[in-house]
Amino acid sequence: MMDLVLRKNVEEKTMNSPFILGTTFKKYLALTEKVDYLRERQTIQQLDSLI
Repeated sequence: MMDLVLRKNVEEKTMNSPFILGTTFKKYLALTEKVDYLRERQTIQQLDSLI
């Protein structure tokens, strides 16, 4: 299971998914090595890579 934390202004909502594809999780790990999306303010290039 994987938890997803959505943050809007100061409010956080945690959602979870019972199943995540391995390839999707691998892509997520590669993105988190570049930038901490929950803690840092993203640039346009970082948001493009996330999308």
